[in-house]
Amino acid sequence: PSKSRFQYLDQKIYSADQSHEIPIRIFRPKKLMSSDIILFFHGGGWVLGNIDTYAKDCRRLADQMGRIVLAVDYLKAPENPYPAGFEDCYHVAQLLLSRPDLTGIKGARNIIIVGNSAGGNLAAAVSLRLRNEGKPLPSKQILINPVTYWRHDEASPFKSVEENGYDYGLTAKKMQEYMEMYEPDEVKRQNPYIAPLMTEDFSNQPDTLVISSEFDPLRDEGEVYGYMLLEAGNQVEIMRAKDTV
Repeated sequence: PSKSRFQYLDQKIYSADQSHEIPIRIFRPKKLMSSDIILFFHGGGWVLGNIDTYAKDCRRLADQMGRIVLAVDYLKAPENPYPAGFEDCYHVAQLLLSRPDLTGIKGARNIIIVGNSAGGNLAAAVSLRLRNEGKPLPSKQILINPVTYWRHDEASPFKSVEENGYDYGLTAKKMQEYMEMYEPDEVKRQNPYIAPLMTEDFSNQPDTLVISSEFDPLRDEGEVYGYMLLEAGNQVEIMRAKDTV
């Protein structure tokens, strides 16, 4: 279909170091109601998932929000550990913020970064690095059950890891295993681009919506990240979805 009428469009862009192509899929809503663009990073512990497994979610997101959604198929661990996937997401974000016309929509304005779980982690980390490097920031970020801390075992400081880490879909053990595949070195895992709560500076971040789930081991670390952003003077809303995993 023509670019002006497509429902979705597959494209590839070269990575920053030109070593590989990054697949992206652009979803156009049935009814375009805004020139804002949603940049979506999917979850899956930096290990699982791709554009296809999240296609339904992206299509629904585009239609319900009336905005174009651009989903990034970043490199996955363990074959490609940190910083591979993060570098892909950062490169696409930086490119999109400077060249929004790449989406095929004329007059594109605000970029909203959205990510769930490991994707929420990538979204938060990308926003921190854009700030640190003096680059344009997205207008908003939506962090859905984001990973923001570097450990998910009995030594975690967050109650939700113990309370919700065993009997629900995502276990603390599984989360710890994902993290070990993403960055095997425990000391390096404390890097703010892996664990955004480890940053020393929470200021100058995009307007943020944090959505947590009541029975998720990641609940507390996501909410605490929201509170840290709020304390640093950012516009933040934190919503806990009751009775959800």
